[in-house]
Amino acid sequence: MIMKTRITLWLAFGAIVFTLHSVSVAQESWEYLMESNRPKNAAEQRAWDLLKECRHQGSEGARKLIAEMLRLPLKYRDKALQVLALTHTPEAQEYLLWLAVSATNTYAAVLYLENNWDLAGARKLLALRDMSLLVINHFTEHKVPSDAEILKETARLLQTDNFIVRGNCAYYLETDSSTNGARQKVEMLVKSLQSLEQLSGFTNRMLMAFEVIHVWTEGGHACRGMINALADSGGISLELLRELTPREPGLARDCVLVARSWKKDASVKPELYRIIREQSVGLLRYHAVNSFMRNGALADVPELEWVATHDPLFGELDNEGKEQYRAFLRETFRTGAEVPDRIYPIREAALETIRRIKSANRN
Repeated sequence: MIMKTRITLWLAFGAIVFTLHSVSVAQESWEYLMESNRPKNAAEQRAWDLLKECRHQGSEGARKLIAEMLRLPLKYRDKALQVLALTHTPEAQEYLLWLAVSATNTYAAVLYLENNWDLAGARKLLALRDMSLLVINHFTEHKVPSDAEILKETARLLQTDNFIVRGNCAYYLETDSSTNGARQKVEMLVKSLQSLEQLSGFTNRMLMAFEVIHVWTEGGHACRGMINALADSGGISLELLRELTPREPGLARDCVLVARSWKKDASVKPELYRIIREQSVGLLRYHAVNSFMRNGALADVPELEWVATHDPLFGELDNEGKEQYRAFLRETFRTGAEVPDRIYPIREAALETIRRIKSANRN
C-alpha cells in the first residue's frame, strides 16, 4: 500500500540522515572538491595546491597530505579528509581509521565507512559508543550479518532514549540475514518495546519524508520498525515468537501479536480484533489492519468494516497537501476530483484490505 511504502522510505531516509552527511562523499567529483572555496591568501593557496596535487599522486600524495594535515588552515581540513578518502589508498584508509578512533572524529569515521573499507576497521568503530549507531547503519546498508558482538551493541542501542536510534537498530535487525542469536533478537526487541512508552515524546506527531498528512507518532513509528524486525529478521520463527510473547497486557504484547499475524498465525485473530478497535497507538492499529492482507478471510470483513467506519485517526490537508495527495492517488482522485479536508489512513487501509480479501475469494 502507498502509506506503507512511504513509511518504509522514511525509515531508510532516517538511517541516512543520522550519519550527519546526507550526500555521499564517494559520489562527489574531484572538480567540486577542488573548485569550491578557492584560496584567498598564501597559506590557503599552499593548502589548495597540496590538495590538488594529491589527486594525481596516489600513495605518495596521500602520505604528503597526511604529513601536512595539522598545518592546514582549519577551513581546508574537512576538505583534505575528503580528498584523502578519494585516493582509495591504504595510507588513507589507515589514517582515517586512526583519526576516527583516536580523536573520536565522526567525519573521519563517515568517510572511512562510505568508502567500504575493511570490516575489521568498522568493528573497531563499533566498540566506540559515539560511533556505534553509525556502524550499525553501515552494516544495514551493506547487509553485514549479525554476530555476538553486533547483537550486544544493538541491544544497548535499543535501550537509548532516542526513537530514531531505536528505529534504526530495528531496521538493522529486520534486514539481518543471520539465523544465529534469534532468541536474543526477540528478547532485545521485546525489552525495548517494554520501555518505549516511558520515553519523552512517545505521542509526538512526526514529520515523515514523502508524507502529506502528519498523523503518526514517534512511538508508533518505533513500534512499526520493531514489529517488522520480529516478523522478518533471520532465524526468528513463529514458534519462537509464540514462546516469547509477553504474558502481561500492553504495548509489547500487542506488537508481538501483530508480528505473529504477519507470520500468518491465525490463532491471534481474536487479539487482532481487539487491537484494531482499542489499541491507542495508531501505527500499531494500521499495521494490524494490514496483517489481514496476509491471512485475512471473509469472516474478518465485519471487523474491518467497523474499522473502516469508526477508526478515529485523521490528518488535515491544506491546499498543497491536497495536490500532493491527488498525485499519490491519481486513480482515485482524477484531475478535478475533490480531495477531502481530512484523510483517515487506517480507515483507508481497512477498505483496501476488505477489497483484497473479497477479490481473493472471488477467484
